[in-house]
Amino acid sequence: MILKNYHFKSYQKKLFFLILFLMGLFFTFIGLDFCFPFRTHIQYSTIVMAKDSSILEAYLSNDSKWRMKTELHEISPELRKTLIFKEDKYFYWHNGVNFLAIGKAFVGNIWYWKKNSGASTITMQVVRMLEKRKRTYFNKCIEIFRAFQLDFHYSKEEILQLYFNLIPYGGNVEGVKSAAWLFFQKTPAQLSLSQVVTLTLVPNRPNTWALGKKNQVLFEAKNHWLKKMSNQKYFPKEDIEAALKEKLPEKKQKPRVIAPQFCRRMKNLFPDQYLIYTYLDKQKQEKIQQLTSNFTERTKLYNIHQAAVLVINNQTKTIEAYIGSADFENKKDEGENDGVKAIRSPGSTLKPLIYALAIEKGLITPKTILADVPTDFGGYVPENFNKKFTGQVSVENALKTSLNIPAVKILQLISPQILIQKLIQLQYKQVKKEEKKLGLSMALGGLGTSLEELVNLYQIFANQGNFSPFMYLRNEKKSKNIAILKEESAYLISEILGNMQKNDNTQNALKIAWKTGTSLGRRDAWCIAYNPIYTVGVWIGNFSGEGANNLVGAEVATPLMKDIFKTLTYKQNNDWFEVPKSIKLRSICSQTGLLPNNFCDNKILDSYIPTISSIKKCEHLKEIWVDDAEKISFCNQCLPIKNAKKKLYANFSAEITSYLLEQNEKIVSIPPHNPGCMHITQTHERPLIISPSPHKEYLIEKNNEVELILSCRVSPTIQKVHWYINDKFYETTSPLKNIYFKPEIGMMKISCADEDGKKTEINIKVSQI
Repeated sequence: MILKNYHFKSYQKKLFFLILFLMGLFFTFIGLDFCFPFRTHIQYSTIVMAKDSSILEAYLSNDSKWRMKTELHEISPELRKTLIFKEDKYFYWHNGVNFLAIGKAFVGNIWYWKKNSGASTITMQVVRMLEKRKRTYFNKCIEIFRAFQLDFHYSKEEILQLYFNLIPYGGNVEGVKSAAWLFFQKTPAQLSLSQVVTLTLVPNRPNTWALGKKNQVLFEAKNHWLKKMSNQKYFPKEDIEAALKEKLPEKKQKPRVIAPQFCRRMKNLFPDQYLIYTYLDKQKQEKIQQLTSNFTERTKLYNIHQAAVLVINNQTKTIEAYIGSADFENKKDEGENDGVKAIRSPGSTLKPLIYALAIEKGLITPKTILADVPTDFGGYVPENFNKKFTGQVSVENALKTSLNIPAVKILQLISPQILIQKLIQLQYKQVKKEEKKLGLSMALGGLGTSLEELVNLYQIFANQGNFSPFMYLRNEKKSKNIAILKEESAYLISEILGNMQKNDNTQNALKIAWKTGTSLGRRDAWCIAYNPIYTVGVWIGNFSGEGANNLVGAEVATPLMKDIFKTLTYKQNNDWFEVPKSIKLRSICSQTGLLPNNFCDNKILDSYIPTISSIKKCEHLKEIWVDDAEKISFCNQCLPIKNAKKKLYANFSAEITSYLLEQNEKIVSIPPHNPGCMHITQTHERPLIISPSPHKEYLIEKNNEVELILSCRVSPTIQKVHWYINDKFYETTSPLKNIYFKPEIGMMKISCADEDGKKTEINIKVSQI
């Protein structure tokens, strides 16, 4: 009995000391862990991912490694099972160190007096990859301690993730994701069983089993391990048989880069993110890139070498395709430039916004008639693209045919500052920088903008006048809408631009709205198009800025735009925008687009916005008292008691009257006023020269034979005026008729004298650019 008690107390004492020892080890470990924390700061390669999580492009890490971060969901069951089978069968059972394996390896090494087998667990291998040390027994002890730390702080799945991120494949390739992409052009989750086994073998002997260099040796090693797995029934028999037959790639090659300018931009915008998940649609990107490249192969015959395309989903506000150039690898034509964000002249592409702003201010409706005649806007004398004028034109036709003079007139009416503020709201960076320098020339492209900014503008028409910047990343929060236009004006512009395809004779024409633009000197051709789903922007030109005769938006940018839209919408219907309830129809006079008067015979329907659109009545005819012979007109003060009657005369503006006279149109003029009228003064003011504008500088392009207008206003009794240039007689004409002259470089003196000898003189300066 005494002996039993002695043994029991001895057992208790040993247990007590064992517990003390283990507690001491534990607290020592905690202390050392606190003093020497294990840090896992890893520099990963930046990867730009498509909408389907496939890789668009990857970049070397800061330490010049191909080291891509493998996410947990990318580690397939086959990859996990293969690694554990080959490297560490008891991975899920130990705490980072397998002491049984260490003991076995130690005995074997002593027995054979050389390193016969390893005992490193997956956790210990991760430590070794994170902290490079020489192979010594002391360093092995440190490695064991670090393995405990790693297992203490990380889950088994996280340790596996670290292993797959750091495993070396020779050269500067690290991590299974990098190897999968470089060797097989796949993500880890897409690898076949044969490829999985191959990638778990190479790190053990990266020189002996170098993929693409010693394929036969690697193929035999792969099949050896597959047979071992087959013997243990580790994978289904049919999977093993397929893997045994699968060949290895002949060589390592970097996959083709998709959307290189977009990827480069994402890397620069988000430098701290290793995995950049975007909304770019890989399939659409590749199709549109191919369309663009094929298209520019044809335009090269006309000295047009580059193109850029941007596709936005209007419903999700995301980028689905981003073509920075026709061919990124074409260094001769500067293919590495990014045409989506390059600052260029937009040509006529801002006109829809100008007309929309005028519509919502009540200044115009779609069928309002505008004057398209030669006009001097205080020294700015624009021309139409075809150098011709139409006289009178409706708003919708002026916008469809992209006439310049009406657009500048409308911008003058609404004020350039209003347009500038709207463009700043739309985040036009160059406009913000140069807002004090901008003026009426903005209507025709006199400012700097980019394809991206133009697409931003047109997507507001597809979104009821609201703007929110499109999103680059999948985890981005959608920005709040900014109201740029009223829903009604956005819709009316869409209707005008959406009827462009009436001229398209092809069957099943797409229901889209679009506008083209051509910059001065034919350096840039644009076409921006949209429907309820997509907004597509196309730029055609040369990054060098060189112009070309065929570089016209309607001729080169529109065909590519249509091809792209067909690719995007081939499975979709032709749904269109809903008519806002506030838009109504009314009868108007076709001569002016205003509410009809009692003398208006030709009436048509026009859309309008109640309480906003003008309610002014038509005045295209004017009622005048004349004598029975219609030779003399009267005012109320000199109207005779008899032998007088009322007659309707055309009531054209002075500029339209002048244009019609130039075109030799017959105009029935109002007869001269009653010479016996006591209310007509015999004195009058000197002629007022309207064009050219006094004391203004006119800029003329070299080799451009531009002509300036001579125009004046005089007293109603004056029938003839005489024009002089630099004190030399030029021409005698009616004061209602405009005439033209070719300016000379330098200072010029312009004089106008009426038939009574009263004269006005002005000076202008003409410079060459």
